[in-house]
Amino acid sequence: MSKVKYRLKDTYDFLRKCPETSEDDTYLITADITALYTNITTEKGLEAVSYYIDRYGDELLPKRFTKEFVLDLFTFCQNNLYFKFKDTVFRQISGTGMGRIYAPAAADLKVGYQEIQVDLIIENRLGQEVANHFMNNYFRFLDDVFMIWRKSLPEFAVIIEVLNSVDPNIVFTFESNLELNRQSGGIPFLDVEVYIKNHQILFDLFSKVTDTFNYLPFGSSHPRHCARNIPYCLARRIVAFVSESSNVNKRMSEHAVRLTKKGYPRGIIDDSIRRARLLSRHALLNSSRQNNSESENNTSPGPVYFVSTYNPRAKNLSPQITSIVDNLNLSLPAGKSVAVKPSYRKSPSLKNQLMFRPLTLAKVQKCGKDCTFCSYIKTGSSIKLKNGLQVRTNGNFECSSRNLIYIATCTGCSESYIGETGDQLLTRWTVHRQQSKLQPTQAPVQADVHFRLCGKNKYYVFPFYQPRRNNIFLRRRYEELFITKFQPQLNGKLYN
Repeated sequence: MSKVKYRLKDTYDFLRKCPETSEDDTYLITADITALYTNITTEKGLEAVSYYIDRYGDELLPKRFTKEFVLDLFTFCQNNLYFKFKDTVFRQISGTGMGRIYAPAAADLKVGYQEIQVDLIIENRLGQEVANHFMNNYFRFLDDVFMIWRKSLPEFAVIIEVLNSVDPNIVFTFESNLELNRQSGGIPFLDVEVYIKNHQILFDLFSKVTDTFNYLPFGSSHPRHCARNIPYCLARRIVAFVSESSNVNKRMSEHAVRLTKKGYPRGIIDDSIRRARLLSRHALLNSSRQNNSESENNTSPGPVYFVSTYNPRAKNLSPQITSIVDNLNLSLPAGKSVAVKPSYRKSPSLKNQLMFRPLTLAKVQKCGKDCTFCSYIKTGSSIKLKNGLQVRTNGNFECSSRNLIYIATCTGCSESYIGETGDQLLTRWTVHRQQSKLQPTQAPVQADVHFRLCGKNKYYVFPFYQPRRNNIFLRRRYEELFITKFQPQLNGKLYN
């Protein structure tokens, strides 16, 4: 995307590129491209992609990919856009699919190719001076456009006509700070408001009237460093985005009030504001550019991330990961090393569980095939243990279910054992039966011997939890958590 001429990476990129001064007759303009994604046809998209491959393919395209492969892949993606609405699957027959991973890149390439044609038309129709002003004062982030124009130049209606003439499907709609008639004379673009004061182009934070500033509550179930860094990151953003010191003070006060309502300690808020004020706006904008440049040019392999779902009750895995990686690096050739960093995904919230799961009662049931295990499986949505704790199932299980945590309860004494399996539950039960015939000193799971001697091989099995991924390390971690929570008496107990 670096070869798309007018493309902006983010607000930081816009603030770096936007001119700092203006003339007396300068006014500000923003534009929006109407329904950009759904108006990018396959033919026009192929034309744009083909242009950039022909011009920059040797520099940007990996050698293992040919131009024909990329164009065929784009055509395949465009012709196979499906979505589901009310249990009915639809196929999109025109445009680029919204939410598709390739859609932003396709949009940038399509509009970027159109802008190259616009440059030539403006130069031919209006002359080099107008073309140069357009090229130096036109900025675009996906479908949002910002322009600086002057009254002494040709009417801007001519520029609108040119922009909308290249492709009738791609329509630019414009508004200026003169039309908006704002008291400040400013106009919003991305998350800043741009305004002119004493021939200087200045910036302030912009938020829509519908913005609820629903920041992460300080007491939420997230790693502590995430919550502690939010006030500082927001304060840095104010320093970087706001031009005038009086506005900085005002935004910092608003920032403190909003975070206080979310339960953030005043000490953390004040310290974040103090540290952010020590930074200069110029340094923040240029450090962002340097980080982006380094990430784009860095071809060396980065660290491997060990991702797990955050649980405040779980043990910290960092020391164990560090120990394993250190031992691994000792066995590697000189100059070679591996870096592994722990990372967390957020645990599913109640909202997510209610919105993205069918509202049906999860339960355990028999397979209905009258298999040998059917008489051992405990049906229902929950069971009550001997110690009075209740265990509820988180999904629908039957004899052939895999990747789960289960409870086996002895019918003789009602004591329980918690185990895990990645195989079918029926297969795991067969292993339990075979191991129950061994002597107590030979049985890997002492509960199997207990079931034979105490319950006469009569016990029932209740599968109750299925992890999101079929991973033995994840299952064993959940097994440890549930053993700690429910305290089954047969786990690790030697049979006497």
